[in-house]
Amino acid sequence: ELLKYEIADEIGLGDKILKGGRKSLTSKESGRIGGLMTKRKRELKREALYGRISPAWFPGKGIGGPAAEKFENRR
Repeated sequence: ELLKYEIADEIGLGDKILKGGRKSLTSKESGRIGGLMTKRKRELKREALYGRISPAWFPGKGIGGPAAEKFENRR
């Protein structure tokens, strides 16, 4: 629930919800909040699994970079 209100506030709908409740939102506004919630949850899950390093940075994924070099040095 808290995430929902945080996102609503970020996109400028916080005051509208405080005044009229969630029922005052249009379906488009509700959908926007829901979409951003899904995106944020996906990002949080990815951070929990891989930390701040994207899995694409690991060797064998075709990108490389400093994170890949650190990973290689551990082997």
